[in-house]
Amino acid sequence: MSTTNATMLLIVCFLGLLTTKVLDDRQRAREIEKQNRIRARVLAEEQERQRLAEIELAKCRVTIPHDGDKETITAMVGLNVTAVDPEKDELKYEWIQSRGNPVELKPNPGSAEVTFEGGVGEYVFTVNITDSYGITVNEEQTVVISKEPNEPPNADVQCPLQDQTPVMAEAKAKAEAPKEEKKAEAPKEKAEKK
Repeated sequence: MSTTNATMLLIVCFLGLLTTKVLDDRQRAREIEKQNRIRARVLAEEQERQRLAEIELAKCRVTIPHDGDKETITAMVGLNVTAVDPEKDELKYEWIQSRGNPVELKPNPGSAEVTFEGGVGEYVFTVNITDSYGITVNEEQTVVISKEPNEPPNADVQCPLQDQTPVMAEAKAKAEAPKEEKKAEAPKEKAEKK
């Protein structure tokens, strides 16, 4: 083999190794990029679950109290907001209902503390707080009213003792009463044959 051929063979081998290395690096980079996309998607899904969980936890939950009257279908709910202006400006409040069956806010929607009577459902309110210079901030509050709890009664049937002797009570249901009558007649026939 000549030196030129050997050199050419070495160059071809080197280029083959270099190409293989470049292809391996590209494949590894694609795999890392794919794993990063998967991690980013999983992280985004987890953050969304966390955000939704925080929204659920922030909801004000009220249950209609059990009062023995099945006609009671509403609960009284109170909402209040605490706001402080750094410059001690006078503050004005405005409660606005954005979701749920319409309710009347008492004493009025311009109070820092309001109450309303609502039925089962979800209600969303926004309170706007404005200082005397017209700067406004707002907060949103969701109220969930659940139905009146009512568990089924517990029952325990017992058979009383007579003369301190336990009495056993047993009940069986049979739908084959006519067959029992036939069995009762069979012994009579045998007695007549004798």
